Amino acid sequence: MKGRTARRFREVLVGLQFTSAVGLATAAMIMVAQSHHAAHADLGFARDHLSIIREASDPAVATRLSTLVNALSQVEGVEAVGLSNRSPAGTSTTSVDAYQPGDTREPSTVVVELVSPGALSALEVKLVAGRLLSEQFGNDVTPKSFQDIAAPGQAVIINESALQQLGFGTPAAAINKPLRVNNIDVTVAGVIRNVRFNGPREQVQPVITFLTFQEIDAPTMVVRTREIADRLSEEL
Repeated sequence: MKGRTARRFREVLVGLQFTSAVGLATAAMIMVAQSHHAAHADLGFARDHLSIIREASDPAVATRLSTLVNALSQVEGVEAVGLSNRSPAGTSTTSVDAYQPGDTREPSTVVVELVSPGALSALEVKLVAGRLLSEQFGNDVTPKSFQDIAAPGQAVIINESALQQLGFGTPAAAINKPLRVNNIDVTVAGVIRNVRFNGPREQVQPVITFLTFQEIDAPTMVVRTREIADRLSEEL
């Protein structure tokens, strides 16, 4: 009797150990899958070989930013460098009301992103429709600040959240369409993927992006460098 009880007890222990092992293995597999998803999730920008310099907003650095950006752009291996008030290392707190002219709905609140030439290339944002902003197009560069746009037709880009919020329907339908921002008409030149700076589960706000040569308050510098392997292969 005692032998049968002891054997039964051992069988129960073995069963519990097996169940625990399966549970631990399953949990480990889930953690690996989640880590893989987080590492490979589409965040709307290329995070590899991207350097973020938040100290660019330091008053001691701010007066020499143009010189610093120009100097970095000449460094071997640097593919793109620019400034943004919204980046993986920070967020913009500026927002405006925007809507399609003729839309009877309440205006939507969208976040304003100000970028200098080079910033979008450094981030490698993903274009859905249209084109990115470039200093090669006169209407792409904001004359002063986004509040002081003088000429109608100023070009901007919006993200997918803004596309939906503003009621354009499809990305293609938004291209070259007017958008009223702070009672000034601008033109949508492109639509980009939602950029999730804080991870794949981040709730992305509607964003409208302006290109500017003017000083950007509290900027973050973004620098993209070439892959080391590419540099080595070129040198060899």
